[in-house]
Amino acid sequence: MLAVLLREKSFSFKLTINLVLSFIFIALSIVLPLICHLAFGSVVSSYLLPMYFPIILGGLFLGFKYGIVLGIVAPLISFLLTSLTNNPMPALSRLPYMMFELFILGLISGLFSKKSYQKPFYAFVGTIISSVISRSLFLLLAYLFNYQFNLILEQVLSSITIIMVYSILSFLIAFIFKKVVKKNE
Repeated sequence: MLAVLLREKSFSFKLTINLVLSFIFIALSIVLPLICHLAFGSVVSSYLLPMYFPIILGGLFLGFKYGIVLGIVAPLISFLLTSLTNNPMPALSRLPYMMFELFILGLISGLFSKKSYQKPFYAFVGTIISSVISRSLFLLLAYLFNYQFNLILEQVLSSITIIMVYSILSFLIAFIFKKVVKKNE
């Protein structure tokens, strides 16, 4: 979405804006899970997928290249920082699966970036498609590597509600973003 808005700006200006937003999305990817874990506990947080929404927004706003980087870097930084407190999130055994899943999430949501700016409904569609594909691939990996498949299956099936909430929020954010930009033009 931002690529359309920044098309006439200099390369260094675009890079600065994209890096600042990337850091914000990474920070949200770390802080939101911490807040959810403190407020609701780890079981409920595993169903709320608090790290996913900033990655989706990062892909939608910054494009697939940044979405990929966010998807790989956010869980890794979260793991490294929370390991300092002896309570790593995500757990080391889940880290590679989550990095792969969020990589796919950032990639696919990022493919909807330009379309989401033109028509905010694409943010809704992009969020659903990226979430379903990334969750399905995560489930496939869990099955192939015999990693807590039954638990993962339960989490994937129960995440349908939160995916719909994230899709609606993505649409609303894209819609508001477009209205604000149009008003300021």
